[in-house]
Amino acid sequence: MAGQLCQVHWTEDALIIFGIHITSKFIDETLSCYWEFFAKGLTDYIKAYVPFDKDAPGWTHEALVGFFGKYSGTKDIHFAPANAKIRKLLQLVDIFLRDKVCGELLILLEGVAISNEAGKVAEAVVLALNYGAATKIKLIAVLSRGKLVFDTDEIAPNAVTLLCGIDDMPAIYIEHVLAARGFIITDDMVVVESRNVDALALYYSRHGMKLTIHGRKYGIRNYTEVLADAGFIEKLKTWEGPANFSLIGLASIGVAVATRVYETLVPKLSGSY
Repeated sequence: MAGQLCQVHWTEDALIIFGIHITSKFIDETLSCYWEFFAKGLTDYIKAYVPFDKDAPGWTHEALVGFFGKYSGTKDIHFAPANAKIRKLLQLVDIFLRDKVCGELLILLEGVAISNEAGKVAEAVVLALNYGAATKIKLIAVLSRGKLVFDTDEIAPNAVTLLCGIDDMPAIYIEHVLAARGFIITDDMVVVESRNVDALALYYSRHGMKLTIHGRKYGIRNYTEVLADAGFIEKLKTWEGPANFSLIGLASIGVAVATRVYETLVPKLSGSY
């Protein structure tokens, strides 16, 4: 079965035929145990980026390697900003899922739907905040693909922002958070800096600075560092100043979702081959 499964490039449309829809609910159910796995050391990831041209920021081929439980996988990403001019996808993404122990290739998935879930992440964040902090929040606003749906001066001085993709927040906002000694936290500063396509990395590179050096001196931290610092977590609970959280994607999250797709698809295909 596995040998036949991996001979097919499973697109989102092909999965829909078998009743598998990459929806917010599907991803939410998949990741319900993610942080528990993370805490137990049952998932991890590493990333590598190869830029094609230093004068063409963001034009890269990338490999995000991770494992989740008994599976391992690679998310292969080709990012070409110039594709917008010829009406092609900016990102081409595939996920290779393997048996972690023996390395057997189990399935090859088109990973665009799994990877480009900023809207679904934002939806989950809004619902979580509404459940746990509704009385403290006056306004939630959403940015969409680089276009602000509100004016910069409408961002409250103590606002908490979450960047879910490569949308470019205005430099004046980053400057405000830095000046106010607010918290800025991301998932991997080394990768954010090398990729140089999100607001935080661009702020530093445009000023001739390095996020991994100047940003770290300021106090910018990775999520893993924050999660390991109990004192900082307690400080976050009562923090009333500005804060910016950003993510460029954890490879192991993609592997986790691919795992769910594989385990859901196999029973549906039993007897089909």
